[in-house]
Amino acid sequence: MESDSTQRANDATLSEAHVVRILLIEDRADWGGGLVLRKDGIYRRDLVDDGLRTLTPREFATVVGSSGRGHQLLRLPCTIDGLEAFVRAEGLLDPFIARRLHLLRAIARRRAAGAVHAAGTAQSPAQNATTEQRQADRYAICINAGLTMPTDDYAHLPRGIGEVARSLGITRQALSEDLKAHIRRLNGR
Repeated sequence: MESDSTQRANDATLSEAHVVRILLIEDRADWGGGLVLRKDGIYRRDLVDDGLRTLTPREFATVVGSSGRGHQLLRLPCTIDGLEAFVRAEGLLDPFIARRLHLLRAIARRRAAGAVHAAGTAQSPAQNATTEQRQADRYAICINAGLTMPTDDYAHLPRGIGEVARSLGITRQALSEDLKAHIRRLNGR
């Protein structure tokens, strides 16, 4: 059974702008072998351009749809799962796009769970426990990402911190502050 935050992450909607960034679409009028991207969906261009206009208006509306835009393959906005199903069905799924979808789903799941906290606000003692846990979690994420963490908070943080911060949906500075605070705590300061 899926958790509530996982379900909310799967329900996250993607607009036309999101689809352009995820699939790296340069020409919205012709990409992916005859596909057209519009604000309200993705259409198959070849149905309109293959001479179907010689049909009667009723036959044309049956084949193409009443809009005359072509066959709509995906309605926008769509969910992450809907976009993934479309990309698989069209044979456009490559490892790069699969990775982007995976990261997007992970970020949506974290946001749905409320895991990303605002930094720099005054906190009560009850909130300090969650702050310490958040800092420890972010430190563990960096370790799991293969980064070699320094033992002193004055040392430079490793390369790759910015990428981890982007995957968490926070700034590099916010992540650095949390990591250094956790390192200070590990050293007993």
